[in-house]
Amino acid sequence: MKKRTKQCFTAVTIAAMVGGSIGAGVPAMAAKVTLPKTAKVAVGAKKVLKLKNNKRTKRTVKWKVSKGKKYVKIVKKSKKSCTVKGIKKGNATVQAVIGAKKYSCKVKVTVKAKNKVGESKRPSVSPAPEVSKRPSVSPEPEKTEIPVTASPEVTDEPGGIVTIVYDGTNSDEIKDIPGKVNVIVKDGVTEIGASAFEDCSGLASITLPDSVTKIGGDAFRCCGGLASITLPDSVTEIGQGAFYGCNGLMSIMLPESVTEIGFFAFCDCSNLESIKVDENNRVYDSRENCNAIIEKSSNKLVVGCKNTKVPSGVTSIGLDAFNGCRGLTSITLPESVTEIGDDAFKNSGLTSITISESVTKIGDEAFFYCSNLESIKVNENNKVYDSRENCNAIIEKSSNTLIAGCKNTKVPSGVTKIGRDAFFSCSGLTSITIPEGVTEIGDSAFSYCSALTSITIPESVKEIDYLAFSYCDNLTNITWKGNIYASVNDFMDAF
Repeated sequence: MKKRTKQCFTAVTIAAMVGGSIGAGVPAMAAKVTLPKTAKVAVGAKKVLKLKNNKRTKRTVKWKVSKGKKYVKIVKKSKKSCTVKGIKKGNATVQAVIGAKKYSCKVKVTVKAKNKVGESKRPSVSPAPEVSKRPSVSPEPEKTEIPVTASPEVTDEPGGIVTIVYDGTNSDEIKDIPGKVNVIVKDGVTEIGASAFEDCSGLASITLPDSVTKIGGDAFRCCGGLASITLPDSVTEIGQGAFYGCNGLMSIMLPESVTEIGFFAFCDCSNLESIKVDENNRVYDSRENCNAIIEKSSNKLVVGCKNTKVPSGVTSIGLDAFNGCRGLTSITLPESVTEIGDDAFKNSGLTSITISESVTKIGDEAFFYCSNLESIKVNENNKVYDSRENCNAIIEKSSNTLIAGCKNTKVPSGVTKIGRDAFFSCSGLTSITIPEGVTEIGDSAFSYCSALTSITIPESVKEIDYLAFSYCDNLTNITWKGNIYASVNDFMDAF
């Protein structure tokens, strides 16, 4: 937020009122605050929702998803607008709350055509390497069942486990069955439909026939009790979010036949520890026993787990590759890696990371919600980023912007900006001193830093985003210009 001169604001306001009175004979009326009634956004894409005629109000604007939180999320907020991101196909309502007034926008989320796992959804610092099209693969006639396994421990509910046949249409009936359920898919069914078993907590196992060629989007999303599944060598496509949140899964075996994996298909599989790809698969591999899925044509790592060792030859860490991988604690990137994609390590268990010399692009929210991160190092020969003065942060050299920090970060001299989301949800950060020379603190830079109690801000800071310290409920010691402020609101009013 840019500092304003109150006297100037008052003069402009009075002039406007006088002008209105003389020109029209009545006092000038403030323009009505409005929000678009409807909006549309694709899955994985972003949309800015703007409030009109809200430039001068000092009242707090609270943005929220009042309906359909599983379809959209808010990724950026300000007094004038918010940015929403599509999660899955459906309808949601986003509200801007100003005092007692609520302004609503109905958001329709659509499926973005042919969006594959690992593809970038947002612009970043430098152009992504060119990715060639995947070759089409025809399934081999010989059928081989290759298992995807989960924790074998399944506790029988009173009355035992119900076994039921799925005919392609009765998934709602299956979801309504209490207790544990074993599902046998009827031979002849070619597709497990989109969201067919989504949130089916009782699903313990499912048997797929050789007729199944496609696992639809969100088909098994949040089936935390899924104990076993076998992917027959007839399956060619795994849809977006197909196994999202299946935290019982411990291993994946990808058959030869799979040629397409939708983005975040295996996100938030928190117990995943083993990933294998059939050696005859023409599109993907798991070279050097790396415990990851790598897209051959682009050398992009598209799915990882807590035991992944990034092999040499990999050039990029794809979109959401380790999203929700809370068992991952540390990772070292080989010199072949040039790009880290959007959300690549989001919500992971990372405690330390080393950025190699070759990395030239780090996507948006790459380390979002990495609350345990305590050590960040950048190779000293990296031309785009550094971690100068052992600061435990990533700094973009060209702009001197700190783009990613952790609980042990010491902001070094020479930094001019604390970037957007730099310390977002850094729950281990308790205090920080921003050095003289920093001029800007970006959008949500310290949002959700729940343990942050004190911060020192230099006089050189001229701009602070409205949500820079949002949800820092314990921040009670803010030092600025020799004064100490006991709350974020008090400080922002004075700034």
